[in-house]
Amino acid sequence: MVDQGKRRAYRSAVREQQREETRAAVVVAAAQLFVELGYSGTSISEIARVADVSPETVYAVFGTKRELLRAVVHTAATGVAEGGAVVDADLLERVRAEPDARRRLELMGEATFDSLVRVGPLDEVVRAAAAGDPEIASLAREHEVQRLRDIRVLVSLLAEVGTLRMSERDAADVMWALARSTGFYRNLTVERGWSAVRAFRALNDAIGRTVLAD
Repeated sequence: MVDQGKRRAYRSAVREQQREETRAAVVVAAAQLFVELGYSGTSISEIARVADVSPETVYAVFGTKRELLRAVVHTAATGVAEGGAVVDADLLERVRAEPDARRRLELMGEATFDSLVRVGPLDEVVRAAAAGDPEIASLAREHEVQRLRDIRVLVSLLAEVGTLRMSERDAADVMWALARSTGFYRNLTVERGWSAVRAFRALNDAIGRTVLAD
């Protein structure tokens, strides 16, 4: 006789996997369309079509288009669908193992490069949508608060092994301002045609020269 508990657990695991696959497909489709068409120009119906699901499924998983945008930006920033953080435990461990402040800054840059490349185009989407949508403006502020919080953690790691040109709080503000909404990176890659790697190195070098003492 088949154990009913095991059967239910198996079915539950299958459903959860299907849910995660559906969620991932919708996030990928939404990210593509938000960048191509803008937030207001993208409909849930079009997202559902590209993801090969029904609009009802999109609403069932995310509730609203705003929450879907939140999920898209979070996934781009952290590389995972739910949970996760830009400054995770693995990064903290690797940075703390490095005794030199400038090398710590390089490690931070290497760890966040992929995130910047993914988030850059979406920052443009959020910024444009926020201008005419108070809810998206609120979402943008939430992300900036989290971004500043992450940067403060990184600055504290720099201060542990090196001398800063300013207070930790001011250094975090300066780092946040230089990288805010990926403007520095975007201007070099989009407006000036720099490669992603070259632009990111320039950003990291500017941060180091501004924040770290010689």
